[in-house]
Parts: sequence; C-alpha cells; structure tokens
Amino acid sequence: MIGCISSLYGSLEKLDESYMQPNQNKDSILKPTITTQVTNPNFLLPDTKNPENRKLYYCSSHPGYVSDIHNSVCSHCRSQGYTRNYMSQEVKFVGTNVSASTDTPASDQAGGYVKGLVTYMVTCDLSVSPMSMVSGVGLLNKFDIKDFGVLEEKVVEFGINEGLELLKASLLSKDALTAVFLPKLN
Repeated sequence: MIGCISSLYGSLEKLDESYMQPNQNKDSILKPTITTQVTNPNFLLPDTKNPENRKLYYCSSHPGYVSDIHNSVCSHCRSQGYTRNYMSQEVKFVGTNVSASTDTPASDQAGGYVKGLVTYMVTCDLSVSPMSMVSGVGLLNKFDIKDFGVLEEKVVEFGINEGLELLKASLLSKDALTAVFLPKLN
C-alpha cells in the first residue's frame, strides 16, 4: 500500500476487539461494504445541511413523495400519467432530537468505532494504538528521547478541510500528521 495507509491498516488489524463500540467491529473498517454513487453520493462526508434549515416539499396529491427542490414536478404524478403536480407544499419538521425519541440507552448512541473512555495514540504514520504508560515510555525509548524538555505539546484544529488534507498526505507520505499539521504551526 502507498503512503502510510499500510501503517494505519496494520494498526487497526492489531487493535483488540475489546476497544470497539458494542455495535461495531473491525471488519466494518477493514473490509467496508462500498455503496454506489447512485444510492449515496457523499458517504464519506457529513451532511452539511442543518435539519432545522433544510426544507422539504411534497405533492398535494401524493404527500408520501418529497423533494428538497421547491416546485419540482412530482415524479409519481409524471410516471403515472396524472396531471402534472408540483412539490410546493412545505413539510413541517416536528423534532430533530433523535436521543429523546428512542429507547436506546445513551451508551449505544456513542459515535465512532472505538470506545471513548480510552485515550488513543496516533503516530505520524497514522498507526493507532491505545495509550498507556507503557506505550508512552516505549515510544520515548523508540525515538531515543533522553531530555523531556525537548518535547512539545501541539493542539490542532481538525475539521473537514484538515481531514481531506490528511487523506491526501496519507496517500503521498509516510509522515502524514507532520505533513499536514506542523507546517501550519511554524
């Protein structure tokens, strides 16, 4: 594999299943089911439309058919040869708080793949491992760090743009984190 993707993949293969959320498994990351572009064009990116701001419109003759384009032609009316009706009636949202309307315990609603109570270490080559005192000391020994004064903590902002930069760097470089975040901090 190119860049540091092999390091990331290998570290996830080695990650013990006990670190995974109860409703997740490593195969969903390592061997994902690929969706087609037709069914889900942006499956890697979050939906940027706020549900509170999103407007949907329905056909007055067929309220089960909706569109996010105001005054678009109702596809059901068109396909059945009915009089052309337009999606002009606005749908009213009655609530967007999913956790309030479900009986699922809060622990099952945690996002992501791994348990949040554990701190994870991501190295420059994107290897992921649970952080512990032993792994921290091992890392210091690996890089032959004798003087702790040379170590520096860096806090970085991580959003969609940084995620895309990190993806690109992970395909081109063995040190993706340094390539993306250190130039910005200097």
